[in-house]
Amino acid sequence: MIYAIDCETTSLNPHTGGRAFLITWCSEDGVPGVCRVGIDDISIVRALTDDATNEFIMHNAGFDFAFLKNLDVVIQGTLHDTIQ
Repeated sequence: MIYAIDCETTSLNPHTGGRAFLITWCSEDGVPGVCRVGIDDISIVRALTDDATNEFIMHNAGFDFAFLKNLDVVIQGTLHDTIQ
């Protein structure tokens, strides 16, 4: 399955206290998802990202990776970054 995934953050720097507060995604079938960090169960995001058969489309993936890493979310599948 292919997913577009994105993070909304409180700042531009995860190393100075910035954090992700919202993770959104949409599957190739058009099914959207949202995880409100600290409110919703983050395991729903990990279920997507831990599956190495999934592919992910991200814009500026390096930015989001840093915030996702702080949440112990690691993308195992193929990644397509729109700015590379």
